[in-house]
Amino acid sequence: MPSGVYGDADSQYIPLTLAKLGFDVTMAALAEGDASFLRNAGVKVVELDGGRSWFSGLVDLAQAVQPDIVHVFLHAGCGLYPLIMKAESNPGFVLDIRTPSLRSGLTGFAAQVKNRFEPLLYDAITAHSLESAWTLISKRHTVHYVPPGIELDRFPSQARVIDRADRLRLLYIGSLRSTRKIPQMIYAVLQASSESALEL
Repeated sequence: MPSGVYGDADSQYIPLTLAKLGFDVTMAALAEGDASFLRNAGVKVVELDGGRSWFSGLVDLAQAVQPDIVHVFLHAGCGLYPLIMKAESNPGFVLDIRTPSLRSGLTGFAAQVKNRFEPLLYDAITAHSLESAWTLISKRHTVHYVPPGIELDRFPSQARVIDRADRLRLLYIGSLRSTRKIPQMIYAVLQASSESALEL
């Protein structure tokens, strides 16, 4: 999709974070988007036309950039990238899955069958939810769980002094699935509160 459009948060967050950490980041996007925010943050954005020009543009981009890692979100045709984007730098290819399958019935099954072939040439597959990934590519492939993160400095905060006699009340809102590791989360809170002499 073009950069700077609705629903583009994931594809912007990763290059922005890497650029902020000092990495040399180049992002391929469809033409006619607004990449000014990315460019101002230090991301090199190369806008390509769709269709056949997209694939030839990716070939040229790989030769020009010589990347170490190529990060791709799962989409139709992405299984060809490791074949066509070969470079002297011998990059590693990472396939990222950010959404579950939104199709059901025969079309959902057909999409999953097609998606089983997309990851075959990738070096690693990541997802922020294993269950979401499995709805798209099945459990046949190894998927690395990478939980989503947040930028704490983007949230307004207010300092509050908690008296040792006060009771700290915490509220968890979210899934109770085992992948959330709720017992470990509770243990971490208890450990942190004991270290800071807070009473729960």
